[in-house]
Amino acid sequence: MNTTGIELGKSRSDCSAAQLDLLLTFVSAVQNIPGDIVEVGSWKCGASIMMASAAPHKYVFAFDLFGGLPYGEGKGFENFASADWDEILAATKPFRNLHLLRGQHETTVPTFASFGKPISLIFLDSDHYSSHHTTLLSLCPLLSKGGLIVFHDWTFPEVQKAVSEICKPEDYQMLGLQVTSQAEINLGNTPPPTGLVNLEYFAGRMWGSTNNLLWASTGPETISGAALRGNLLNMGALRRL
Repeated sequence: MNTTGIELGKSRSDCSAAQLDLLLTFVSAVQNIPGDIVEVGSWKCGASIMMASAAPHKYVFAFDLFGGLPYGEGKGFENFASADWDEILAATKPFRNLHLLRGQHETTVPTFASFGKPISLIFLDSDHYSSHHTTLLSLCPLLSKGGLIVFHDWTFPEVQKAVSEICKPEDYQMLGLQVTSQAEINLGNTPPPTGLVNLEYFAGRMWGSTNNLLWASTGPETISGAALRGNLLNMGALRRL
């Protein structure tokens, strides 16, 4: 594990420190799951640098325009248009297991999927319905048993729509995310205490029941209720059965 690379990646990401620590927990959880790591929506490659440093034996494939807006002005998230391609190339060059795939996700992701490479973790941070739908449709068949799909923007209606259309409850366990005092992921069937992050609502809304809900908890740092709602509530994850 390259700790310097992990810190560099964190410094370049738009994700909160708590979100990145949670993502590192998921990367650790798939270390022995066959397949590489894919990030769709990479901006300045902060999370992808971090993941490449945490899992040097796996390839990390980062998908983005790396400058510009995929769906034009007025669709939101205009602040991500300012990425500098040449700067990103220079920053990622030392990480030989990190590969950048530049272009519209609706083109680059299906092309990548056509090579049939197994995947252990998909990190989706692309905000929009079309990108999520394309990615899930193309890459879910390549996700290894026990592999994870991690969503940075889980609570967005567009994300929920794409997940409900592609990911079926008989194929996945939904991971509920909460913050505890333990700096590790714990899997179990007991829901978290009232007031912590609870994905049961979203499971019921998307799949009509919570039978496939699995709970995960992590405590990378002490966080207030307000910070918790702002920093972690958007995240969700599915585990391939």
